[in-house]
Amino acid sequence: MVTYGGWVTVSTIVSPILVYFDRFMVGTLISVVAVGYYAAPHEMATRLLIIPTSLVATLFPALSTLSGQEQHETSRAFVARSLKFLLLVMGPVVVIVVVYAAQIMESWLGPEYAHRSAAPLQVLVVGVLVNSLAYAPYALLQARGRPDLTAKFHLIELPLYLLVLGALIQLWGLVGAAIGWCVRVTLDAALLYAATYRLSGISVASLVAAKVPHALAWLAALGTLAAIDAAAVTTAWVRLSILVVILVSSAAVAWHRALDERDRTHLLGLLSRPGGR
Repeated sequence: MVTYGGWVTVSTIVSPILVYFDRFMVGTLISVVAVGYYAAPHEMATRLLIIPTSLVATLFPALSTLSGQEQHETSRAFVARSLKFLLLVMGPVVVIVVVYAAQIMESWLGPEYAHRSAAPLQVLVVGVLVNSLAYAPYALLQARGRPDLTAKFHLIELPLYLLVLGALIQLWGLVGAAIGWCVRVTLDAALLYAATYRLSGISVASLVAAKVPHALAWLAALGTLAAIDAAAVTTAWVRLSILVVILVSSAAVAWHRALDERDRTHLLGLLSRPGGR
């Protein structure tokens, strides 16, 4: 318990630095005023992480029980299915924010903020999607009693992140800070998946079995259609109407192509319960 808790403590100390140090660097290398233009989109984007955080809260005890029973195949299936549902839930939100970032920021904070904060928001929200997909393998490593791996990854990332972040901010300002944050979470996700593959056998085959590639293809198509809508249609209410049609149609496609019979039966069962419980 002391060893486990010690490594968790290391992650707890390093993680806030990795999450918030970009603001300090923006204030140091650009200006304190620029921090305000960066903090708003950063807060908006990272608030989406409540979805994978809620998932991990329920996934961790299940994975811990399965690991204790050495049901590793079931654990792999849980992780793969979690990735699919994260893509299906987070994907549309991310697509909407990326395509309509300028309009969202203008409606929220005004045209000046939209001019300076829309591009960082677009980059950050993509990073949030990547980061959300790392929550499931993170939970699996913790459940398998290997918090040392996640802590070591954070220690490896910290100096690299600081160097890359400083260089990117000097090159591209606020967008560079957002790119640096995305690079860090992408590296973190890659390390977690590599460790999960070596430790638990999460592989392409297990992802294919859970229809994760179907969800990825679906999300790519949704993003393409939404981008075409935003670029080709200038009238706001027409563009919004088309987007609603795209979202409804994509939901129907996801129901039939990305979900299997087990998923559909389970979701219908949840919806049929009193109060949706």
